[in-house]
Amino acid sequence: MSQDAYTCIEQLDLAGYQLEDGSPSYGRFALILTDNVVELIIHKICAFEISHDDMWLRFGKPRYTPEQRSDASGQQFDKKVKFCKMARKITPEWADAIQICHKYRNELYHSGLRYDDIVWSLAWYYHEVAAILFAEAYPDHSWGSRAKVTATVEKHAGKGGRKVLREIHEIGESLRQAKPPRKKELKEELSISAQNRVEEIEDLLTYLLKNDPQNRPEDVTIYELQFYDYILSEDSLITEIWKKAETVNQTKAAMDFVREIWEPKYKKNPLQNFRKRAKRILGLKNDLNALKAFECFKSEFLYFSRIIEEAAMSLDRYVENQIEAMRGN
Repeated sequence: MSQDAYTCIEQLDLAGYQLEDGSPSYGRFALILTDNVVELIIHKICAFEISHDDMWLRFGKPRYTPEQRSDASGQQFDKKVKFCKMARKITPEWADAIQICHKYRNELYHSGLRYDDIVWSLAWYYHEVAAILFAEAYPDHSWGSRAKVTATVEKHAGKGGRKVLREIHEIGESLRQAKPPRKKELKEELSISAQNRVEEIEDLLTYLLKNDPQNRPEDVTIYELQFYDYILSEDSLITEIWKKAETVNQTKAAMDFVREIWEPKYKKNPLQNFRKRAKRILGLKNDLNALKAFECFKSEFLYFSRIIEEAAMSLDRYVENQIEAMRGN
């Protein structure tokens, strides 16, 4: 087996050890380590497949198209995962789990403290997927005497790392056991997280309604927030309209025109429906289905939560300016 395989074993062992702490920070580190392993496995599968395809290419009977070969050899991770799925080296379920968890790794790495409420459970789940993926899909099961075999490798792969020859599944199981048991299922954590997010936005909406200088009803407030978000957007129609509106009267006429042709996404408060969707995540049959549902929830909830959060921040600034004005500053 190549040195890369032993690196996978060491990193999955370390990731499992990080999960012993139970804190979001260590969960974040465990997820990043696990994703490094998954990237390496996917890369090895792609390289292995293209290497075999090169042999058939000499006889004019390649298995893969030039585009597929380009995807496998390129730098875009999502295309490499799709190639592995197309080549039936990983299951569609593994591919979905990898794509979702890899996206979280990028968000956690670049955006600092995010998803603290779910990151540990997410890392635990991803580690489970990675350990199974290593046992089921790692393409190189050879053993080489020159590879560096550490005590960590021997803990999972036996003396000299020789279990890679015929007992690869035992290595996978050993790696799975390298992490602590989880206290809650991922779907429970995701459901709670989604419900908490709905409650946060509900509190902000209540804050807006109670402190609205115009004292507008809820449905009017929700309409106006969406309307002004739209007219300040970079939509091609809006951009063209503002180019032609040069005076105050023209601007007012343009806004009246937009109101006539525009339809808001939400005509009433959608939070009750989002709350129901958040609760339904708990009833799904497995972690992957729950993770997919959570991703759909996040995607569809993003628009409404964003306009409410931005309006709340604007109101905060307005209140602060009023206080400063009263103080004579």
